[in-house]
Amino acid sequence: MAGGEAERRSDVRRARAMAVAVAGALGLTVGGLAVGVLAALCLGFLVFELAGPVRSDALVVVQVRYLQIGFLAFALGYVAVHGTPRRYVKLRPPTRRDAGWIVAIPLALALLSAVFDPVLAAVGFTPSGASANGFPVDVLARPALWPVVAVAWFLVAAPGEELLFRGVIQGRLRETFDAAGAVALAAACFALAHLLLGFLTGDGSGAIAANGVETFASGLVFGAAYERTDNLVVPAVAHAGLWTVGLALAS
Repeated sequence: MAGGEAERRSDVRRARAMAVAVAGALGLTVGGLAVGVLAALCLGFLVFELAGPVRSDALVVVQVRYLQIGFLAFALGYVAVHGTPRRYVKLRPPTRRDAGWIVAIPLALALLSAVFDPVLAAVGFTPSGASANGFPVDVLARPALWPVVAVAWFLVAAPGEELLFRGVIQGRLRETFDAAGAVALAAACFALAHLLLGFLTGDGSGAIAANGVETFASGLVFGAAYERTDNLVVPAVAHAGLWTVGLALAS
């Protein structure tokens, strides 16, 4: 009897800890998105006031990643407040194995896209994004803009998004769940943020649903890579690389 009661209490504590962890992940997702949207609005207004009607192509390249700048600010603020940089900010120079993951991630996502896209199109779900709508600046034909992409996307935006969803959210979930559970839940939070953003920006229901499926799948791949390498450089570089590939597809 005593052993059974102790086991029951342990199960209750475990279930409670899991519920708290999921609630915390959802709170971080919504909070990060709120700060991201606020950053996009504030930076957009600031640039509009400073630049007026004149829009340089470099500003356009940066402007499309304002949301991720907010993600970075939110994630760094969370880490600073909790005094846990070593706990969530896991960075080191990439090894050959890490480089293999960076190359494998786009290939894996291309394979998933080849599987998902026809199915989503068949049910009337068409994803939105640069590859579908085009990009306002031909970056590939403008070498002077490449350093802007390198700094804004590879060193700020993608690391900010990965720090929030893989470093902080997946890292917190990993303290309660096993690897598969933490990766899946973090991917769900990643998809949820994009779903909410789709509603805020007025995307059609088909585009929202398609982007939700695709971001969940990409979140699984990014999360698995981070789990295997324990290095945020890997998903961050791969993430920025995917954005860059999108530029090539849009041009």
